[in-house]
Amino acid sequence: MRKVIPFIFSLALLVACGSTTESTGNDAGDAEATGADADNAAPTALDYESAFSIDNNGKTVAIEGYLTMTYKSYAEGQGEMYLRVRPGQRGGKWITLAIATGTGKNQISSTTPKYDWSSLTVTADDGKIIGAEQKVRVTGKLEALDSPSPESKVALAIKVSKIEAVEAPAFDFAASARPVDPATLNDEALEAHFASAEGTLVFPKAIEENHIFCFLNLQMAKGQVTLEIPYGENPNQMAGIHKDFKKQDFKIKDHTGKVINFDKPINVYGLRQAKSGNKMSTITVERIVQ
Repeated sequence: MRKVIPFIFSLALLVACGSTTESTGNDAGDAEATGADADNAAPTALDYESAFSIDNNGKTVAIEGYLTMTYKSYAEGQGEMYLRVRPGQRGGKWITLAIATGTGKNQISSTTPKYDWSSLTVTADDGKIIGAEQKVRVTGKLEALDSPSPESKVALAIKVSKIEAVEAPAFDFAASARPVDPATLNDEALEAHFASAEGTLVFPKAIEENHIFCFLNLQMAKGQVTLEIPYGENPNQMAGIHKDFKKQDFKIKDHTGKVINFDKPINVYGLRQAKSGNKMSTITVERIVQ
């Protein structure tokens, strides 16, 4: 499971500090760096990778990416989401976003405590609703902290002041992923690479007790890979299942929300984890196509 403590701490700092800035010892300079002039300063546009630098701490920035869910829903007066490089991404680097709750512009609201895309409404600066696979540009004050996380040595959080939809082609999963093949099935050099695999699901004898993920093997043309599929009712997720299961009990949805045919081939996309001990190479599933 991902380490989220540095980010929760980071957001707590953002809420506590608000829009204040550190004193530099120069009264005139401090006065110029606070108030409406600072709040209205043009943001620094950063691409996603270059944002991960301690040097960006305290800057007002604009960064593009895709909104994804977090393990935490609401704090007092704010919602939390991640900004990532792919829609539905479930691993690798992320930027934590603190978004004001409400139904107005640049705000987030939820109709139920479930806190997933089916119940969320994210409203952009132009008043339009942001979709689950819509690329966005977020603007706000960035905080950068040193992090022990293996995904990134720098932890980022943004107190969001503006959300904009970005006109962009749909993300090309097939072109972005590296197919898993027998020659590299257990290659540790490919750890955490964005990967794809094609094959047919293997009906399991038992399901590992886990309330977050279901682990199923995918039989490829040569070799098998384990799929880590999140439980849930949304696209690219699997409905919960009881112990005395049959094949028809597996309700796994593809990226369109349609329940797949268990016996027909599928393509899956997600972050790859190399073989470890007796555990096969694994793909943390982000997208399912049939």
